[in-house]
Amino acid sequence: MEAITLDVISIQLRMRYLLVSFFSICCLFSINAQTSEYVGLNMKISEMGGDTVRATLTTDYFENMIAFEFNLNWNPSELEFVDLDYTKTDIGLRPDLFNLDNADEGRARIIWSTAGCETMTEGDSLFSFIFIQKSDDFVIIPPPEQMLFYDCEGNELRMEYVDNRGEKTFFGGAPTSLNEVTNSGIEWSIFPNPTSDYISLEFSQAVSGSLVIYSSSGKRVLSKPLHNTVNVSTDISHLPAGQYVLEVMDNNLRLQKPIIIH
Repeated sequence: MEAITLDVISIQLRMRYLLVSFFSICCLFSINAQTSEYVGLNMKISEMGGDTVRATLTTDYFENMIAFEFNLNWNPSELEFVDLDYTKTDIGLRPDLFNLDNADEGRARIIWSTAGCETMTEGDSLFSFIFIQKSDDFVIIPPPEQMLFYDCEGNELRMEYVDNRGEKTFFGGAPTSLNEVTNSGIEWSIFPNPTSDYISLEFSQAVSGSLVIYSSSGKRVLSKPLHNTVNVSTDISHLPAGQYVLEVMDNNLRLQKPIIIH
């Protein structure tokens, strides 16, 4: 019954997105705009005694939001799910919006929408889970599919996620421009291009964030974290020949260039 209810809510979430988009475009719906293309979320771990830990999802950037569908995965051999510990009820994030039927298999699904617009400050907690820790080397991370975030203007946003190990990953659709550079002031180069086995990047100053490669159809085919680096190389020999878009992103930076694999 819970899964059916969440599927209905998921359909309602998409309908709400279409309605908000319609009013925004056709009726000049006036509302404060999301000032970024992304939502920023962080997974924090705190010890509760013994092998019990609390995993809390906190906000880095969450402004003028109206709906999201969000999934989390973990390895059940490393973490044993115990319970849902906390939800931010004052934005309408209720326990019944969580599908935890597959928590024993390491999967959780959350679907939320609101009649108004919600903004949370940096460091606010969205929800927390309780786990029994079976390994010191575990990670809680979203899968790339079924990730939907909408602001009050009907824009579908990317998500910047920092996992419990401090690694940052960007989730979202394919770039819409091959030449976009946002607030960077950074000179950078890609070589060799075209290429067949590896690709290297050099930056005029240190960059932290994510390196992502998208196929021509918009599918994310490679993602690699960047940690305060001025040069990086990555193996692309497993990718089929074709045209791709390479993107580098962090909080204040977005760089994109086309690449060719032959």
